[in-house]
Amino acid sequence: MFKQFFKNSKYQQVEQNLKRQNQSLKLLGDVTLKIRQSLNLEDILQTTVTEVRQLLACDRLLVYRLWGDGTGSAVAESVDPDYPAVLGQTFPSEVFPVEIHQEYCHGKIKVIGDIKKASISSCLIEFLQQFKVQAKLVVPILFESELWGLFVAHQCRESRQWSTFEIELLQQVADNFSIAVAQAERLEALRLSEERYALAMQATNDGLWDWDLRTDRVYFSPRWKALLGYEESEIGSSIEEWSNRVHPQAQEQIKTQMTDYLAQQALHDVSEYFISEHQIQHKDDTYGWVLVRGLAKRGTDGKIERIVGSLSDITKRKQAEHQLRLLESVVVNANDAVVITEAEPITDSGPRILYVNKAFTEMTGYSPQEVLGKTPRILQGLKTDRATRDKIRMALKAWQPVRVEIINYCKDGSEFWVELNIAPVADEMGWYTHWIAIQRDITERKQAEETFGQQAEREQLVAQIAQRIRRSLKLSDILSTTVTEVRQFLKCDRVLIYRLWTDGTGSAVTEALTPSWSPILGRTFPAEVFPTEYHDLYKQGRIRAIANVETSAITPCLVDFLHELQVKAKLVVSLMQGDNLWGLLVAHHCCQPRAWQPFEINLLASLSTQLAIAIQQAELYDRLQGANQELQHLAKLDSLTGVANRRRFDEYLDRAWVQMGRESQPLSLILCDIDYFKLYNDTYGHQAGDHCIQQVAKAISCAAQRPTDLVARYGGEEFAVILISTTAEGAVKVAEKIRAEVEALKIVHATSGVGEYVTLSLGVASTMPASTSSIAMLIALADEAMYQAKKRGRNQVTVHSSPPRC
Repeated sequence: MFKQFFKNSKYQQVEQNLKRQNQSLKLLGDVTLKIRQSLNLEDILQTTVTEVRQLLACDRLLVYRLWGDGTGSAVAESVDPDYPAVLGQTFPSEVFPVEIHQEYCHGKIKVIGDIKKASISSCLIEFLQQFKVQAKLVVPILFESELWGLFVAHQCRESRQWSTFEIELLQQVADNFSIAVAQAERLEALRLSEERYALAMQATNDGLWDWDLRTDRVYFSPRWKALLGYEESEIGSSIEEWSNRVHPQAQEQIKTQMTDYLAQQALHDVSEYFISEHQIQHKDDTYGWVLVRGLAKRGTDGKIERIVGSLSDITKRKQAEHQLRLLESVVVNANDAVVITEAEPITDSGPRILYVNKAFTEMTGYSPQEVLGKTPRILQGLKTDRATRDKIRMALKAWQPVRVEIINYCKDGSEFWVELNIAPVADEMGWYTHWIAIQRDITERKQAEETFGQQAEREQLVAQIAQRIRRSLKLSDILSTTVTEVRQFLKCDRVLIYRLWTDGTGSAVTEALTPSWSPILGRTFPAEVFPTEYHDLYKQGRIRAIANVETSAITPCLVDFLHELQVKAKLVVSLMQGDNLWGLLVAHHCCQPRAWQPFEINLLASLSTQLAIAIQQAELYDRLQGANQELQHLAKLDSLTGVANRRRFDEYLDRAWVQMGRESQPLSLILCDIDYFKLYNDTYGHQAGDHCIQQVAKAISCAAQRPTDLVARYGGEEFAVILISTTAEGAVKVAEKIRAEVEALKIVHATSGVGEYVTLSLGVASTMPASTSSIAMLIALADEAMYQAKKRGRNQVTVHSSPPRC
């Protein structure tokens, strides 16, 4: 009977435990559901600590978040009001040392029933006691095998023996919590990604398109249509809206490209981009260049359903490329290889190649098509010196010219030595736009250096002098440095550069001279001094070394000429530019005859080569500078009217504001708007409207004639005139003159509400720039005045006299 009672008692105890566990599991399920109901991380944190503390009936429950620098913070807390809060506090890495992290990553759970009896350091006991902790339970929160943080339960009233069920319960909460955190963080990442995408779409200048292959319908974004000059309602949703506007010469090519792209994508699981550059027709019937990108999108069955992409206007880029092609004539016939690259980006392999000349192909075996768009790394190989490559890269990063000798490789794998000279090219604003690299094949010279050690020394000296010569891209500096360095090395009495002109005459354009002798700098000599029959000899590399003018086999007239210059001995080498004889590098010895040594002759010949490269580079640099300045000028003009565009207006107004503020002078602004211009366009057509705008712009320019006045097309049919050092009274006179000039054009406007001709409404604002005013305020005042002119009947000038409209 006792045995039966024992069995019943044991059964009841098990039954009670099961009921308690089932009840706790139900509570756990409720807690888990509440945690997972929100995708907001803050809500998840607060719900968790509140519900779990209630479930465990402990005094404090907190989530301790670990940061990348080893510190940690209490990011969520539920605590009994009788005990201090920990929420928001950040603790140093010593509180939770890094070496313990790995243990928690492997699932360690820390259970302390009584901190006074636990085997923990006294400093940790003191740390816990400041928060009134008597017992604690710590469970790790893992996120993708990384330790995200800790669940920490504190018992503060007394010590506590944590049950296995409670430990397992908190561990299950941690598992569910990590899932909820992962979902919340992924949602937040998605939200941020969408926000960034939305911002990118707002900021981008590209048009977007989305082609549904199932319905053959295409979505064209408003920007896509605007790039072609259309309003949103003017283009439909068929693919023909695109294909019919493609340049006729490119239509078949684009169709083939798209067909091939779809066929290739059907064979692969991973989508690649469709990329095409072609011309497309704008609303005004002109053609502009566009870059089209597309990416295939697949449905749930893996088949391609859509292609989404973008359209970018690259007309200006194509024009710039055209300018570069025009500049090819400068270097196409050069004997040395010329490479022009982008200024940026500078990757480990270098910037992208934009141009190579014929000499480059002859030197390397690579055609232009094989290297354009690639980097100079294509020429490098096993024996290319890494230190030299680093030197080039550092110079590029510092925007400095650099000269190196390096081993390159031909297309067939054969190696050759080149002397490489690289220099940056900047625009008028000082921004670097391109790199020019001139490389000369010096393989034979290098082979000779290996045979003759002394020659290597002399070549090194040549390089040192050449480097000093080539420090500048300014031709006058290059020539001056050359004659100074050569005279110092040769220790002769005079070194000059004799420039040959197309009419056969010549001039001493640069000279280095000891004070004892008469200068000849700037003198121009007739063709008889250097007859044309000698030109071909020097073109073929002739070097003339005369040790004694009295005993050498030279004509009597030349002897007399040298006597006039007090010359006893001379050394002459040619300066070539391609196949043309640019001039001569001449050394004179005046105090006595002189036997020129072979190494001196060789050195001068080598320096002439370096100088020729420097001259070529300087002249090329000047041409590119001119081209860049022209491009910069064009970029600031309105293409329709030829007056300044909005960008130029903003720059000029910023500078004028600073200048007038510094000089305490007035600054005035006139805003002009063509009256009823939309009706004019509707009546006479856009072509007539463009012609009208051109005539108005010309009339405004005639009225504002001071060199400091700026006329700009402010937008559509609006113009702006900036008048520096001009009061409101003076600005009104100019505005009245503008109004009269336009009215005098008598451009017929039958639908005008003012009269029978085109008229202007003008607003004038003037201010003395100061800290209490702003450019935006000046524009707003002028705009308000123009609005008042329209309101009062148009074809008149109004000066601002009240605060701007809200």
